[in-house]
Amino acid sequence: MEPIQGAGGVIVPDPIFMTLMREICDKHGILLISDEVITGFGRTGDWSGTRHWGVKPDMMSTAKGITSGYYPVGAALMSDKVAEVFESDKTGDAAIFHGYTYSAHPVGAAAVVACISETERLNTKINAQARGTQLYDGVKDLAKKHNIVGDVRGGHGLMVGIELVSDQTKKTPLDNDHMKKVHQKTYEFGAMVRLGLNNILMSPPLTISEGEVSQILGALDEGLTAV
Repeated sequence: MEPIQGAGGVIVPDPIFMTLMREICDKHGILLISDEVITGFGRTGDWSGTRHWGVKPDMMSTAKGITSGYYPVGAALMSDKVAEVFESDKTGDAAIFHGYTYSAHPVGAAAVVACISETERLNTKINAQARGTQLYDGVKDLAKKHNIVGDVRGGHGLMVGIELVSDQTKKTPLDNDHMKKVHQKTYEFGAMVRLGLNNILMSPPLTISEGEVSQILGALDEGLTAV
């Protein structure tokens, strides 16, 4: 399940909620579909986001990390329970009408095989977990130093959201001009970050080094200081 994302950045799902949702779906015969487009293939520090809570979805939507962006590919993964319905059908009625012009493109398929092979060889989820912790803890330290940081969200792999405010008590969103100033100064000190309203959203490469994370934190410190 992809961590919920909104104006406030990244919110990690409650583990009790995840488990309860699986139980409710099983009880009422509902398929549980996990959106792992962002979180799949190591981003969260595990092979998929749902693995952090021991929840197995019935279907999973994936993209992005499946080819690391080298080729545009999306894939729908299905559990044995779902696949069995189609594979065991004798009537010919069981079918998924999802064949399109570029489906199963040989170049895309080759990119998937190559990327997954390299992802497994490098075991990038381990680095994502370690560097993600470094980034998250570093940003939490910055929050203690800068009163314009209203909240820090993340804690699972290389995804961190920083909410910037002009008033911590009222959680008043930092205005656009000041957000641009933070962005520009952070860039000048060596890190390009993405803005989402009054938030800084970061999802750096899974191969990022310890030194590069330190550079990001240093640049963020300068960007926040500018305001």
